[in-house]
Amino acid sequence: MNNVGRNAPCPCGSNRKYKHCCHHLPTVASAPTFQKQVGQMLQRALGLQQSGCLQEAMEIYHQVLRLAPDHPDALHLLGLIARQEGDYERAVELIGKATRLNPVAPLYFNLGNAYQSLGRLDEAGSSFGKAIELNSSYVAALNNLGIVFQQQGRLESAINCFRRALELQPSFAELYSNLGDVMRENRQFAVAIELIERSIALNSDFPNSHFHLGKAFHDIGEPERALACFHRALELNPDYSEAILGIAGTLYEQGKFDAARSQVERALQITPGCPSAWALLAFLKKMTPEESGWAKQASLLLAGKVKPKDAISLNYALGKYHDDIGNYAAAFPYYAHANCLQKEVGERFDRDHHRKWVDSVITANSVEIVRRYSDGSSDLERPVFIVGMPRSGTSLMEQILASHRDVFGAGELEFWNEAASARSLSGDASHHKQIMKLACDYEAELTKHSVDALRVIDKMPANFMNLGLIHSVFPKARIIHMQRTPVDTCLSIYFQSFLGTHAYANDLGDLAFYYQEYLRLMSHWRKTLPPEIFLDVPYEGLVEDVEFWSKKVICFLGLEWDDHCMSFHETERGVSTASNWQVRQKIYKTSTARWMNYREFIGPLLPLVAESSCQEQSG
Repeated sequence: MNNVGRNAPCPCGSNRKYKHCCHHLPTVASAPTFQKQVGQMLQRALGLQQSGCLQEAMEIYHQVLRLAPDHPDALHLLGLIARQEGDYERAVELIGKATRLNPVAPLYFNLGNAYQSLGRLDEAGSSFGKAIELNSSYVAALNNLGIVFQQQGRLESAINCFRRALELQPSFAELYSNLGDVMRENRQFAVAIELIERSIALNSDFPNSHFHLGKAFHDIGEPERALACFHRALELNPDYSEAILGIAGTLYEQGKFDAARSQVERALQITPGCPSAWALLAFLKKMTPEESGWAKQASLLLAGKVKPKDAISLNYALGKYHDDIGNYAAAFPYYAHANCLQKEVGERFDRDHHRKWVDSVITANSVEIVRRYSDGSSDLERPVFIVGMPRSGTSLMEQILASHRDVFGAGELEFWNEAASARSLSGDASHHKQIMKLACDYEAELTKHSVDALRVIDKMPANFMNLGLIHSVFPKARIIHMQRTPVDTCLSIYFQSFLGTHAYANDLGDLAFYYQEYLRLMSHWRKTLPPEIFLDVPYEGLVEDVEFWSKKVICFLGLEWDDHCMSFHETERGVSTASNWQVRQKIYKTSTARWMNYREFIGPLLPLVAESSCQEQSG
C-alpha cells in the first residue's frame, strides 16, 4: 500500500497540509467490511494521486465506483483529478454529483473551484456561498468568494469577504494580499500597498503578493518598482504567466514594444491559451490583414469558456483588429459587446445624480469665490494641469511638453480627486489652513516626480471637475484644456476599456449625456477662471499644425522654445494611458472624423455633431 505523506499538500488543491485538510475525507458510512475495503482503496489512490500517479489513482477510483456507483468520495476525488488536468467540465460534472449525494461544505468549496476554473463565476459564487452557509468560519471559501466578487467587479462585496475572513484568521498572508489588490482596483492605493506589504511580511515567499504589489506600483506610476516586484514573483514561480504579462504591460507603457512582445510570447509558451496575452498582442502594433491568424485564435478563445474580464479584453482586442484593417462593420459589434459586458460587472451611471453634482460645483464656485485669492494659497507656477475628456489628446499634449528640457510629465495623478472627495468645494477663504496643507502636500507630490523641472505636468483629464479647488490653491498654475470633436471623443472612449473607472463610458446615451454636462462645466470655468491662466487647445488643430500649437502652449507656460518638442515621438518616458502607442508615432490624422466610419451604429451620439462647430467657434 502506498501511504499518503501526512505533511504533504492535499490533492484537493488547498494550501493546507494533508493531515489538516478535511476536503477529501470519507463521508459515507456503510457495512464495516465494505467500508474498510473502500477506505483502503481510497487511501491507496490518494497516495498515488499525491505522488503524481494520476492514471493509477483514477483506476482505483473507478474500481470503487464499480463497487458503489454513487460513492461521493470517489466521484469527488476523480473530479479533483479532472480539474488538475484541466478538464473543468468533467470536474464540475463529477464534483457536482458528489455534492448532490453528500451536500457538505468541503464539497461545495471544491465545486466552486471547478466552476471558477471554468469561468462560470455565478455558479462558483453560489457554491462558495453554500459552503459558507454550512460553515460560517470557512476561511478558504470566504477568500475564494471574495476573488469571485472581484472578478465580477463587485468590489465592495469582495472587500467584505476578505475582511470577514481576516477576522477569523488574521495571520493568513494571502488574505491581506487579496484585499490589497481589491483596494488597488478601488483606487485606494496607499491602503492597498500597506496591506500587500503586510502580506509579504507574513509570508515573503508567496508569489501573488509580489505580483499584486507590482500592479499597485504600476498604477501609481512607479514602473521600476513594479518591474522589481514582477521579477520577484517570477523568481518564486517561473511559470507565473500573469507576472510575465505584468512585465510586458510595463515595457509597453515605456514604449519598448518589441521587448513587450517578447514577454507576451514567453507567457504564451507557458499558457498557450491565455486570453489576456492574446488580447495584449493586438495593442502592441497597428494590426494588418496579415494578422488574420491572430484574429482566428482570439475568436476561438472568445467562443470558449472565459472569465468576464478576459471576454471584455478579447472583444476590445478584436474590435481594434477590425478597426485597424478598416472593417468597421465587423469592429463595432465587438466594441458593443465589450461595453455590454463592462456594464454587467461595473457600477451603474446615474444621470440625475451627476447632473445635480455638476449643479453643486457651479453653485459653489462663483466668479467671486474662484477669483478670490485665499489665505494660504501658493504662488508656485510649477504645476501645469492638462484637462479635458478622456481620449481628447491629453496624452499627446503631455508627450510634446514633456519633451521640453524644463518640463516633466508626471502622468495622471490622483491627488485632486482624493482632495475634492475629502473637502467641500466651497473655495471659502476661511479654509486657508486646509489650502496651505493642500499646497504643501501637492508640492511634495510633484517633488517625488521631479526635483528640478521648472514645470511639472499633471495630466489627469478628470481634473476639469476640480478646477475651482485647484485655482484656489495654486492661482498662478496654468491650465491647458484639450478639446476634440465631441463624437470622435465619445467614440474613442467607447472603444477603450477603462476597467470600471468611468461608469458612463459603456453606454452611448450615457456618453452623450456626460459630454453635455462636461461642456456645461467647462463653460462655467471659462467664465470664472482668469483668462491668463487658461488655454483651450483643439486636438484637430494640434494634429494639423503641431509646431504652431506646441509653440503657443510653450509660450503660455512662460518657457523658451525647445526643438525637442517637435520630435516628441522619440522621447523615452512612461505613458500609462490607452494613447501609449499613438504618442510614440509621428503625428497622424486618421483619428480625426473617425466617427464617420461608424455613423450607422452611433445614433445616440449624433446630436453632438452640432457641438463641433460650437467648439471651433470658441477655439
